[in-house]
Amino acid sequence: MTAAGTFNTVTGDILARGSFTIVDFRGRVIDRGTWKATEFFGFRQAAGGGPIPGEQSGVLDMDVTLSSNGGDTTFDVPMRVVCNIPGFDTEEPAGTTVGDFTVTGGEFTQFNLHQGP
Repeated sequence: MTAAGTFNTVTGDILARGSFTIVDFRGRVIDRGTWKATEFFGFRQAAGGGPIPGEQSGVLDMDVTLSSNGGDTTFDVPMRVVCNIPGFDTEEPAGTTVGDFTVTGGEFTQFNLHQGP
């Protein structure tokens, strides 16, 4: 799974998208596609935020639309992204959950805080 985007906790705006690959137990690709955020539900920052100003541990909740390269589109799928930076834990396992499917790890997940004037 890949992802990039932005969200605003004040206005509820979200612009995020990425791609996904589904493999079977043998590691063979059975589907590929893209996803796009459609609704922002919230972001919970870990206590203390992160080790460097702007780096944040946290939990992001949103709905997404999944578009399979095979032609199927699935709407309103819940997605949760959990980022834990050492020392700034959310008390949830790091990783991404899409619907009922969870990819654990999340060592390449990072939230960056951008604040306006």
